[in-house]
Amino acid sequence: MKTSNLFAKALGILVILFVASAAAVAISSAWRIDRDLTEQYESKATAIANSVASSSVEMLLFRDASTVQAMIDQYLDIQGVAYVFVVDAKGEIVSHTFAPSIPEAVRHLKGDRTKVRILPVESEGLGECIDVAAPLLAGEVGYVHVGMDRQLIRRAINAAILQQAALMGGILLVGLLAAYFLMKKISSPLKQLADHARQLASGDAALGDSATAAGVQADKALKVIAVRTDEVGQLAKAFQQMVKEVSAREQSLRKAEEAVRRSETHYRSLIENVTDIIMKLDDVGVVLYASPAVRQVMGFEPDGWVNRNILELVVPEDKPFLFATLQEAAKQAGTVCSADIRLVHKDGSGRLMDATFNNLLAEPAVHGLIVTMRDITEHRRTEELRQAKETAESANRAKSEFLANMSHEIRTPMNGIIGMTQLALDTELTAEQREYLGMVKSSADTLLTVINDILDFSKIEAGKLDLDPIAFDLRNQLDTSLKTLAMKAHSQGLELTCQVRPDVPEVVVGDAVRVHQILVNLLGNAIKFTEKGEIAVSVEIESRTTDETVLHFAVRDTGIGISPEKQRLVFEPFTQADGSTTRRYGGTGLGLTITARLVDLLGGRIWLESQPGQGSTFHFSARFARSGASLAPRRLPQIEVLHDLPVLVVDDHATNRRILEELLLHWHMKPTLVDDGPKALAAMYQAASRQDPFALVLVDAMMPDMDGFTLVTQIKQQPFLGGPPILMLSSLDRPGDSARCREMGLAAYLTKPIKQADLLHALLSAVGASKLIRQVQAKPKDPIPEETPAATTRSLNILVAEDNLVNQRLAVRLIEKRGHTVAVANNGREALDQLVKERFDVVLMDVQMPEMDGFEATAVIRKNEEISGKHMPIIAMTAHAMKGDRERCLDAGMDGYVTKPIQARELWQTIADLVPEPSSVSEGATAAVS
Repeated sequence: MKTSNLFAKALGILVILFVASAAAVAISSAWRIDRDLTEQYESKATAIANSVASSSVEMLLFRDASTVQAMIDQYLDIQGVAYVFVVDAKGEIVSHTFAPSIPEAVRHLKGDRTKVRILPVESEGLGECIDVAAPLLAGEVGYVHVGMDRQLIRRAINAAILQQAALMGGILLVGLLAAYFLMKKISSPLKQLADHARQLASGDAALGDSATAAGVQADKALKVIAVRTDEVGQLAKAFQQMVKEVSAREQSLRKAEEAVRRSETHYRSLIENVTDIIMKLDDVGVVLYASPAVRQVMGFEPDGWVNRNILELVVPEDKPFLFATLQEAAKQAGTVCSADIRLVHKDGSGRLMDATFNNLLAEPAVHGLIVTMRDITEHRRTEELRQAKETAESANRAKSEFLANMSHEIRTPMNGIIGMTQLALDTELTAEQREYLGMVKSSADTLLTVINDILDFSKIEAGKLDLDPIAFDLRNQLDTSLKTLAMKAHSQGLELTCQVRPDVPEVVVGDAVRVHQILVNLLGNAIKFTEKGEIAVSVEIESRTTDETVLHFAVRDTGIGISPEKQRLVFEPFTQADGSTTRRYGGTGLGLTITARLVDLLGGRIWLESQPGQGSTFHFSARFARSGASLAPRRLPQIEVLHDLPVLVVDDHATNRRILEELLLHWHMKPTLVDDGPKALAAMYQAASRQDPFALVLVDAMMPDMDGFTLVTQIKQQPFLGGPPILMLSSLDRPGDSARCREMGLAAYLTKPIKQADLLHALLSAVGASKLIRQVQAKPKDPIPEETPAATTRSLNILVAEDNLVNQRLAVRLIEKRGHTVAVANNGREALDQLVKERFDVVLMDVQMPEMDGFEATAVIRKNEEISGKHMPIIAMTAHAMKGDRERCLDAGMDGYVTKPIQARELWQTIADLVPEPSSVSEGATAAVS
């Protein structure tokens, strides 16, 4: 139990009084001891001084200082004597007890001629002393000084005080202990009674309640106090009785209050805390009461609605309907009507309310219309949104299913086109045939890209499109992108050019496929809206850091142009500059939207500069990482053979001349540029006259007045011109032009836009570098350099489950070329039969087949393996390429997944991962297989 305030105060007062008394006693004792010892020391010093004075007069008169010295030395043995010395009348010390010197404060002390003088003195060497000076013959002879050590007095005082303090401390301790126990015995019960009284006054119902732990504890405490026979015990008994009576009354009162509180809380919960608005109306619709929910739901204070007609609170359009509802409700007591009405919110908007009108006019206690209104605005809006969401989800599912089906139906024949083209490219072909088939494959790849664009757009809308950054040759990628659309541009009589600044790096790290996709979209858009002139692509460095390079691409055309007010619309989906362009030129307007989204993914921006009738320039930037390990250069070795060679360029198109000049200068050649045939002949005559003829001539086939073939004929007819190798450049690959060039003995025939690698290859061939040419493999066919994984070291037995005949033939041909054996099954059921008859190393399983598809066949195979304990590697081979198709195949028990048109690199890598043998045979190019 804590110490009571009464006990603490009493104990504190007792301590203060005792300390004060002890201090007074100590001060009194110290004063008395100081007085007595001082008087004793003064008497002793006076006696010594008088004794020395009476004995020293005669000696001093006769100057017997030694006798005086011997006499005063004996007084040092007396307790308290600090010093004794004798001075003559002049103040000179005759004898003294000091050693080694006399302190200055003592040396100059003066005595009284008539009586003994007592003086306190303090010096650094002696401390505090009492100096007693006795005159010798009234000071005529001198004085005797005796010093008593006053520090002995102080030590005596301190010792006495310590003794008294120890005695008083013991007495105090004993007194405190006795007082503590005595006061505690009295104050503790009183404190308990005071605490109980305070709790009782504060309304603590636990006092005296034996049903609670607090009540039991309080009752026990009071019983212990009440056992006492003194006044405290009697007080406790009386208090105990009072507590019981008060507790009983308190409990009864609290029960009654709790019942009232519950009833009031219930009523308040129903009326004030409900979110529904409750109003009371009279028989004509005037508001008599409005619940607090008006503030929360409508923003008004409830009192502001009182005494107003409810017709004033609804939107004007609902007043006739509400008036009719009020009339219907007021016809007869007990009538209940329901209606949806719109109340005017404080912000001016209308809130839709589900209102119920209950006629209680016959009830005397109520006598009115009770209206309950629930705000259903958000509920109605949520329901509309839910329905719209379900409609959108249903449309999205239908779109996804349509895209998946279209993807499968288109990819399946595309697989055969790309695969068979690749097989044809692997056979012995002429250069012209190889170029044609390369264009077929490139066009098929572009068509496949369009299919992928459809899927990409859906991924872009969902934010699911991912980039695949790799190191690639930028110039080769640009050449490939332009070649894809070169034939279409040339068929319309358009020049298609590409200029890459020399400082642009050859190798960058980025998504080459997306760069190709952007360029094809922009070039296709430019070709579509350009009737004559040219389309020029340029690339330069916008900015560069140690980690990345930002390239600025521009696609400029001489087409119809776009007005400034329409330019911001062209990047919106399914939008073109105006309706007339859609009708005249066709198209869905989706390409530029995909382009803008892809540029954003590449970390760049896209913008447009255009004037109606003056053409357009689409600019975009893209960020590329710096390649840590460069790709192998795509230039032929020993290019020094071209250095300083004079070359004549004949082309009527200024942009082509500028690009060719830049390339030739980059290879350290000496170009001369002319724009027509007569000027070319004149330049060749001048060069021959100077005995510095041109080593090479580049001639454009499509020139006005005198075309390239006419110019070549005239050059051939002039032996004086030296007969230099001639390269024919044509923007329109007409049938028979290539054969005509061979008949005329030209060194090369190249179609525009010309790849840098193709031009360099032709130049080296033309100047007689055939040995160097044989050291270089055929130029790469794909924009991204890849290597096909090697086949396994042993021949594999592969089962192909495929229902498409073209894809079957393609698969058999390619697998056999890799040195493996192959069997074909037309559906999943035949595949199961083949697996029973023969052992295979891996199964290429088409997913969609008649009778039994790939999923069903895989399930049967995996179930049979539970008994045999073996495992057959199964690779899904499907035209389904939508999001989730891969996971679906792997979840069905397949080990790998490749999409059609299948890239050989991906397929052979997947087989190599599933078949444990190492691989050693590689193919030089990427092929598509089934």
